[in-house]
Amino acid sequence: MSNPYAVAARAARPAASRGYGLLAVGLLSSGLTAIVMTAIGLFVVPQFQEVFTSFGVVLPWITRALSHGYGWIWFAPVLVLVQWRRGPGGSIGRTWRPCWACWRCWAVRW
Repeated sequence: MSNPYAVAARAARPAASRGYGLLAVGLLSSGLTAIVMTAIGLFVVPQFQEVFTSFGVVLPWITRALSHGYGWIWFAPVLVLVQWRRGPGGSIGRTWRPCWACWRCWAVRW
């Protein structure tokens, strides 16, 4: 026996849902990550830098990279918007599914 309410519930949703919820989650998480990384780059890393220089030791490379390039993380929300605009198949207007067995599909794609 089928559920008579399932058809009505399915018809109530728009046919071409663009996934605004997924966009909101992506923008929220990438924006929050950008805020946290900027705060770390502005406030925490300079304190580590002072401690390391007082000991006469060079900062680790990952800390130096974070201190010089924390602003690049602000491209993450832009990349979320671009990927959301491209759609679920990876490009506007067509879907693409890789055959996971060969690298030829990946080479053509990229």
